[in-house]
Amino acid sequence: MPEQTAPQITLTTTTTTTTTTPMAVQDPRLQQLEHLRQLGALTQPEFEAAVAKVGPAEEALLAKLHGHVVTWPSEVALVEIARLFDFLDPNDDLQITRDEFKKMITRLDLHRPEGAAEGWKDDAFDKFDVDAQGAISPQEFNFAMAQTLFSFRAAGKTDMSALECFKHVLGITQEAQSAAKDAVEAVASGTKDEYAIDDKRHDLAVKAEVAELHARTARDEWNDSNCAVVTVALVPCYLCCTGYGCASLSGEKLDGLAAAVAYVCMTKEDNVTYKWTIQNYHYRTEHYTVTVSDGKGGSRTEHRTRQVRVNTHYAETRGVLGCTEHSGMYVPNMRKRNCVLSSDFTLGFTGDFGATYERRKQIFYRTNTTDVLQDKGCSHAIPSMKKSVRIEWAADGEEEPCYANGACMVLSVLTCTASCWFVKMRNFMCQNAFTFQKSAHAFIA
Repeated sequence: MPEQTAPQITLTTTTTTTTTTPMAVQDPRLQQLEHLRQLGALTQPEFEAAVAKVGPAEEALLAKLHGHVVTWPSEVALVEIARLFDFLDPNDDLQITRDEFKKMITRLDLHRPEGAAEGWKDDAFDKFDVDAQGAISPQEFNFAMAQTLFSFRAAGKTDMSALECFKHVLGITQEAQSAAKDAVEAVASGTKDEYAIDDKRHDLAVKAEVAELHARTARDEWNDSNCAVVTVALVPCYLCCTGYGCASLSGEKLDGLAAAVAYVCMTKEDNVTYKWTIQNYHYRTEHYTVTVSDGKGGSRTEHRTRQVRVNTHYAETRGVLGCTEHSGMYVPNMRKRNCVLSSDFTLGFTGDFGATYERRKQIFYRTNTTDVLQDKGCSHAIPSMKKSVRIEWAADGEEEPCYANGACMVLSVLTCTASCWFVKMRNFMCQNAFTFQKSAHAFIA
């Protein structure tokens, strides 16, 4: 679904005077604060102070984004998650402890999900605390929240706030844990087989509003990976063309969701460059002689001819096309802590500009045609777009696998163990793909 540019939200610290009457606001932060005030979790002075505050998680996020004016829906959603993190972090130390997490759940009036066991708040905290260090960092909070919220927004559910998404994630987490526990007990008692565990989890996923999008992403990724394993086994060099291979060779890594969103949004705002080339050439007949054996111990000389290509005039020109962005909303794949994001783009032309573009290109070719034959080239690129890049959504405190680098990838190709390396990388990280869609409307350089 094409992503429309959201109204710009300038994030600055201001002093706001607020009455006690209910508000009809569009800013999700104010909606969340109003909800807390109505629940009695915030007094009126606390409410007014919170309205004027920009928390440290939000400030840190803005420093990572490309500007302090939030434009794209993916940026807006990410800022909402950062604001919610600040709500859950009362002492502004950029980490949510277990006690802070449990107290805020109580203040938000979040009730125990149906079927959840005692201590469900601790279970929920453990789900968010990826590195098991006893505190939730902003990256870990993004890792738990972002795929669900972004999926809702991409599906057109723009009224889903970060607070409602938090409740949804807590509910789904507890339902899955309760279902798994019930299934394990059933297997232990002999009333169900082991496959009932996965069946129950699947049933719960189907009930989730965003399950269809998540399942489709996982299924397509699995199919593509199996095809790639076979191809890599037969042609090891193909490994360099896969997302895992390209990301390992580049060595680039984006740390966290903020860096990934900043990259996507920067590429959305970037224009497309074009390059036209022409190589003139002709063939000339070349005479040469060879000495061949006559089969009887003697030899003879033969005169032969061959066609030799002669390159003559070469020319190229480059420029920039002013573009309008039509891409859908970026939805991160967070089924694993690490992910490889593969990017591509499509280019169209607005109105009559396509004819103008083609006419100018043909003029360039005609002007630089000086020989009998020509090789003509035309290519487009987005300067900031990376073909494949690795993203680490959240660190778990463990060391980096020794095989997750370009050197090991090259070694696997040389030793014909490319398929083994590919399977290892597939277990280590998931795949994510995004296509930028642009339409050109003018020459700007």
